[in-house]
Amino acid sequence: LLAFTERESAVRTYKVERILQLRFLDEAYGPDPEFSIDRYFGNAWLMIRGDQLHHVKIRFLKKVAGNVDEICWHKTQRTSYEGDGSLIFEVEVDGLNEISWWILGYGDQAQVLEPPELRDLIAEHARRMLSCYDSRSESEIREEVGAHARSSTASK
Repeated sequence: LLAFTERESAVRTYKVERILQLRFLDEAYGPDPEFSIDRYFGNAWLMIRGDQLHHVKIRFLKKVAGNVDEICWHKTQRTSYEGDGSLIFEVEVDGLNEISWWILGYGDQAQVLEPPELRDLIAEHARRMLSCYDSRSESEIREEVGAHARSSTASK
């Protein structure tokens, strides 16, 4: 549900299931003729629009490439196959949080190529996930993940 809130003087997105009570008013409200849903969501991955537009480039390995390619995930997406069967997926998105959550769902079958901020965000998520399951200290994990990232970058 999109609705204007006087408290914030802005349109906000509300999940209907979270509304606990309603109060009916005698006043009638109509849609704002100046409001544009396309402008409101911009290039958000799904619903959460960030404050900066990013060019995102991801390599999906052959195992999941077809599954990723058969769905239109975003209005700006472009895809191309590499000789090894992997898929290069490119998209322009406002904000990186939502798309990072989507990428994480593909685990080791997805590698962020651009932008560096998204690579760092994914690496940080992965470090925190690993620390939930690993008995080593967080600093040991951080060092190992960092060494792996450096060797992956050097081999390109």
